[in-house]
Amino acid sequence: MSGENISLQFWEIINRYEDLLKGGYKSDIASSPLLLEKEEGKTVDGFLSIDELEKSIEGCSACNLGSTRSTILLGKGNSRSGIFIIASSPNSEDDEEGVILHGEDGAYLEKWFSSIGLNLLQDSYVTSLVKCMTPGGRVPLSDELTNCLLYLKQQVRIVRPKIIIALGPYVYATLTGRNISHFEQEINALSASATFMDVRVLPLYHPSTVLKNLKLRRPVWNSLNYLKQLL
Repeated sequence: MSGENISLQFWEIINRYEDLLKGGYKSDIASSPLLLEKEEGKTVDGFLSIDELEKSIEGCSACNLGSTRSTILLGKGNSRSGIFIIASSPNSEDDEEGVILHGEDGAYLEKWFSSIGLNLLQDSYVTSLVKCMTPGGRVPLSDELTNCLLYLKQQVRIVRPKIIIALGPYVYATLTGRNISHFEQEINALSASATFMDVRVLPLYHPSTVLKNLKLRRPVWNSLNYLKQLL
């Protein structure tokens, strides 16, 4: 299939899904990332599988999110895949349903992957910086990030991905330590020069952002094609 036909197929898939959507979006992201703090002497090394890690964190009360969540959402998908997708935190719908990136956002992400011949749950593993819903959907606080970073690092060790996808500038800046402005620069340059745990980090707009600003579909399409090249 030619590149032009693939592009047309992508737009057909996306346009069908966006029939009920209207534009207009202003991002409400902090001007600078929260810095991750290292906690000396604490480790979750040694787990051989995602299932083992998930069992180990049942009932976690390391931060205040334990008092407001319904469930801990470690992740979903194929823990032996080459693609590792990271969002910021579960939302209230995710918490209620017990599935990260549930509903419209997750369905849209699945459309993106299918448009380049990939299956989201078979070809990637999806998780978040923190594993519990944050009140009102706010960005995670420093102590919440510090505790959950231990789990995230162990997930990366287990999955051993070829590429990490950071959904949105906040996640990208948190993982890489770069300024949020670098998120846009990397997308426009089609670059994945930053790393997290020696794995290349590809910036990608969060599905919810694109659903509210359809002009971002073009850079998403470009990024997805770049992802295929990296694989």
